[in-house]
Amino acid sequence: MTDPIGSELLRHPLGRRRFMAAIAGGLLAASLAAEAQDCASPTFKKGKFAIPLDRDVVRAEWVSRGYTDINVKPYPQGWSRGEHTHPVHLVVTLVAGMAEFRMAGQHFVLEPGDELCYPAYTVHAARNLYEGTSEMMEGSRQ
Repeated sequence: MTDPIGSELLRHPLGRRRFMAAIAGGLLAASLAAEAQDCASPTFKKGKFAIPLDRDVVRAEWVSRGYTDINVKPYPQGWSRGEHTHPVHLVVTLVAGMAEFRMAGQHFVLEPGDELCYPAYTVHAARNLYEGTSEMMEGSRQ
């Protein structure tokens, strides 16, 4: 009976090492490819993070995707900003309140736990829809 893995190679210690290195290399390549594709265009994920929001969970997930300068900013009732861009890729999630983003012909309404990311230089506008202060967690990457 034939071994399904063709394991003559795998029975040899050097063969196992090469096999494991190939697997690890493939996983690393897939991870790097996913990071390169992360937010190549505006990406909205409804309810990505559980509520109440655990900021440490969000931070750890974003850091694993290469985001830094992670902080929470308040946006008071009535706040808005017209079309503008940023020289970095951005990722945001709402901690409290409700916010609206318009970009690339799309309209997104964020509620707590939702995530929106978009590439550098994406023309967008944003405003607080909440009748109070909205809090948004934000991160950036080059």
